Order: sequence, then C-alpha cells, then structure tokens
Amino acid sequence: MSTSKTLEEILKKYLSILQLRKFKVKGSTIVDREGLIISSILNEEIQKDEDAVGMITGILQGLSERIKNEFKTGLFKNAMIETDQYIFYFVEAGDEAILTTIMDNTPDLDLGGIRPYARIFTRKIDDTLSGKPTTPGIVAVEPSMASSAAPGAVAEEVAPAHHFKCKAIIVGDFSVGKTSLLVQFAEKKFTVDYKPTIGVSVVKKEYYFEESDTLVDLLLYDIAAQSRFLSVRHRYYEGADIAMIVFDVTRPETLDSVHNWYYDVSKFLGGKLPSVVVANKTDLTEQRKVDAKQAEILAKTLDLPYVETSAKTADNVDSAFKMLVEEFLKVRIIPGE
Repeated sequence: MSTSKTLEEILKKYLSILQLRKFKVKGSTIVDREGLIISSILNEEIQKDEDAVGMITGILQGLSERIKNEFKTGLFKNAMIETDQYIFYFVEAGDEAILTTIMDNTPDLDLGGIRPYARIFTRKIDDTLSGKPTTPGIVAVEPSMASSAAPGAVAEEVAPAHHFKCKAIIVGDFSVGKTSLLVQFAEKKFTVDYKPTIGVSVVKKEYYFEESDTLVDLLLYDIAAQSRFLSVRHRYYEGADIAMIVFDVTRPETLDSVHNWYYDVSKFLGGKLPSVVVANKTDLTEQRKVDAKQAEILAKTLDLPYVETSAKTADNVDSAFKMLVEEFLKVRIIPGE
C-alpha cells in the first residue's frame, strides 16, 4: 500500500472512532513541516458543501507559515484555532507532520476527550512517514527489474547509473478526472463519486528504465482546480519538474483551458515546463465532443506530447504516466552518457 493510501486509511479510522464516540468531527488532515496538506478526509456533509471546503482550506493555508516556522524551532506540539463554525485542533505527529482535527464549534465540545485518540493516531502517522510499517509502497518497476536470483540467495545491491527525483503536478479544470487517473494509476481502481480535491493529493512511485539504467523517484501532486484554491495551488507548483495537463473529452471548454493551465504553470515557474497533454474519459464515446485530431493540433501548437486515457477502464493510464517520466528524462539524461 502506498504512503498516501496508508495515511488516508489512518485518517478514515481516526474519524470513524471519533464519530462512534459521538464527537462532532467534520474531518481531519495531515500537514507536513512546510505547512502543506499531504492527506485529508472530510465527512460526507462537508464534501457536499464547496463553501465549507474552501473555508477549511483557506484557514489551513493561512496557518501554513506559522506551522512551517514553529516546526523549524522544534516548539510545535499542539495548538487550537477557533472560528465561528469550527475548531481546528493540531497535534504534532513526529518530526514530519501535524494531525489536524476539524470539529463543530459547540459549547459541549470535549477537547480533552479527543486528545488521547489524537495521540494514538499521530504515532501511526509518524511510523508511516518514517518508514516503520512493513507494508510495501506502490512500486512501478519494470518487469526486467524482477530478481532472478536463486531462492534464499542474497542479491547484491548495485546503485543505478542515474537516480533522479521528479516532482510532477497534475492540473486541469475541475472534474476532468485528475484524481481518478491518479487513483487508477496508484491503486488500480475507479470510483464514480466525485469529491473535490482539498489543496493537493500526493502519490509516490518509483520507475526503473533498464536501457539507461535509470531510477526515478516520482512524486505526483494532484492539484485542486477551483479558483478559490489559487494561492494554495501556486504554492504546490514550486519545485515542479514536469506537468500533466488533463482535459475531459466530453467538455470542449476543458480543452480550451489547456492553454491557460500550461501558461499558468510556466509563468509561475519562470519558464516553459516539460508537460504532457492528457485526454480523459474516452470511454464515454457517445458523449464525446472533442475529437482526437482537434486535441492533437492543440498539443502540437504547444509542442507537447499527447495521449488519450480512460480512468474508468484504465486504458492508457499507465502509458500516460510513463510518458510523463520519459519527458522528464529527456531533459535530464544526455544521450551517450
């Protein structure tokens, strides 16, 4: 199970326990030492309320600098922020993260009753982020990497000729299927329920290319599209090496937005960013309104590669992410090295 999935499962369990004990909990997030949301879960009531999602994200965004600064000093242990509607309770989860519990601001709120559960789950989060769990992460290693050693033999560990870390951002209009593509890629499943991304979702993968003896640690950021997340979105652009720009073949306006996303990312990062244009929802053949030729022309205009996918059927999903890594390597590896 990937780190991202493990953290999500921890939050689900944490929320379910608090709700079972009648605490009026709206959601929970894990924030890293930079003040960025790395995992989050909200109850169904909040998920349906876009204003509430925006407000919660805005409050966490506003606290990011404080969290970042206090992490550096080692002074951050726990804190509470109160608004008219909600209480945000922060508890340190080791050296790398903070667990945030979001609750209704009611007179009968028993914060002391929540604290023991928060402490238990912050230890689980710390263990996950420090690599203590024995459950392996999701690895997208090519079949040729499989060990051919005899049973019981100890393989000699040899460093690859090239080893890179790649931060990839996935952008595009809301509901084009960015999260569904990522979930299909990482977990090989598809869900029909649309839930807007809060800030960002992060997935880690590892790719090995035998021909060039190259290992790539791929960090994928699924960026929220809604305009109210603009300031948050730009923070997650920082340090990006490549972008996947997704549009929905049933909504022509999302293809028109590909230009805007490409220039938004490039402008913020101060130069053209290697990118891949990805058409999604090709399984909806009867509803399709953007033909392949039209999309190919746009991609060619931007001098970007193009691929068609379906997150639902998994068609070309792995190929799209592999293409993303290959584009990254084109500017990292000099031919003949």
